[in-house]
Amino acid sequence: FTRQYSAAKAIDGWIGEESCWKSAAAGKGELTITLPAMRELSSITWSRSREGLDSDGVPSDVSVSVSEDGAQFVQVARAEALDGPKLQTLQFAPCRAKVVRLTITATADGKEPVIDEIQVR
Repeated sequence: FTRQYSAAKAIDGWIGEESCWKSAAAGKGELTITLPAMRELSSITWSRSREGLDSDGVPSDVSVSVSEDGAQFVQVARAEALDGPKLQTLQFAPCRAKVVRLTITATADGKEPVIDEIQVR
């Protein structure tokens, strides 16, 4: 059995170790979501482990960027010193976008970032 950590696992509606995205780089990673159409967005919510059972790879410093075309991105939010594997939400000024990127620049333990679910609203 080989576990896969593809980006699609973060938006599949499932949570837990069998259904999560994991970066290939220690302490950093980028997760990009392309929506089916342009939408008005104002927040992003993610978790490492919704139940709080897994604590490796918890993102601690992140930024959120949006794009209308997937080529030009604008940073809309940043958070540092985040703590804990449970749900985290970042609010930002409402904007229209089709592509959303969560950039992780640090994890609490220095290991590869892990996201078991992510939603943009």
